[in-house]
Amino acid sequence: MTLLLPLFIALLLVALPRLLPLPVASTAGAPAAAAATWHACELPDPPASPRPQAGAAPSNLLYLPLGLHPADRCLHGPLVVEGLIRIRPPLQFWRICAGEIRFGDCSRTPTGIARAGAGRNQVEEGEYRVAAGGCLEGDLLVRGDLFLGRYSRVLGSVQVEGGVWMDEGAEVAGGILARGSVRVGRRSRVAGPLSAGRSISLGRDCVVGAQGRPTTVSADRVRINEGCKVYGQVLAEKGAQVNALAGAEASREPV
Repeated sequence: MTLLLPLFIALLLVALPRLLPLPVASTAGAPAAAAATWHACELPDPPASPRPQAGAAPSNLLYLPLGLHPADRCLHGPLVVEGLIRIRPPLQFWRICAGEIRFGDCSRTPTGIARAGAGRNQVEEGEYRVAAGGCLEGDLLVRGDLFLGRYSRVLGSVQVEGGVWMDEGAEVAGGILARGSVRVGRRSRVAGPLSAGRSISLGRDCVVGAQGRPTTVSADRVRINEGCKVYGQVLAEKGAQVNALAGAEASREPV
């Protein structure tokens, strides 16, 4: 019995630490450590956007990917921009309004012309033609179709009960109001406004309006070739279509 008692005490001392519960580790310092790690990993502030230089005119470029189907290259709803906007064709839209609208490459487009002062009124019955290089002063009312020859000029506004065909380089230093369709030839200029009861076709390198003299181009349908420039707005109730130039010239960036 005397020998068993010391042996029992020794076994109890060995097994007792295993029977007692483990001490709970303190977590009081964990939140502070986590906070320190969070602050150390904070993202830097985003760089500030560069501010435009004072007096610099805004230059906006609007284009849709060329990989889209032609029916998807469409601008739904009106677009109103202050200053300059550049349109890369092809594109379909209904209304665009800006101080200056450049459709594609306008590097060869002439400057706009101002409206002529008041002059005499001339009325013509039936079809009327202005010869190539001719000049007509004053407003013109035509009760038929009007044909303007190459580089001819009308120093006034035009009101036509039929259609208007402007050959290359023809100028109207005033507005055009036609019940039919209006075709503006290449490098032609119209002070504006330009309104047609049916459709309007704007040729390459033509210009409507002038710097600081915004105007309006309006018709049911408007067809615009690349290189055309309009100061003001283009309205087309049934849609306007901007067409790109064919061949190598189509890849040029608008300027």
